Amino acid sequence: MAPRRNSSDTPPCRDALRNDAIVINAAREVFAEQGPQASMESIAARAALGVGTIYRRFASKDAFLDAIARLLTEEIDQAAAAALADSDPGAGLERFLDFVFAFNAEKRRYAAALADRVSSDEVDATADRIRRLTLNSPSATSRRT
Repeated sequence: MAPRRNSSDTPPCRDALRNDAIVINAAREVFAEQGPQASMESIAARAALGVGTIYRRFASKDAFLDAIARLLTEEIDQAAAAALADSDPGAGLERFLDFVFAFNAEKRRYAAALADRVSSDEVDATADRIRRLTLNSPSATSRRT
């Protein structure tokens, strides 16, 4: 996730990274309960931080939602890559599907609303991994032979 950098363009300090993790986890909880229309104040309250702390790291709510959307896409992509790397294609596909079911159950109130915030290049790369994963599955392999 790429929050706004400060003017000196130095790497964020340890406290800022810790706050990012706290804010993102709080946002996931609040979004799961209220959807992406939840206020930044609700997220800040859940994170036990001031709303100004969030806005120092993310220029606007839209920038924050964009960062969350990119993070969700990265999580799906990483799960697909791990499944593709499995020496047993069937087990990899099964693990990926388990991830997708859990992902959707946890994020069903807000994931679809954030989908348009991710670039088509990012979506295409993940879709390609998933396509390769399904083509490597045992049932797909047996249909091709």
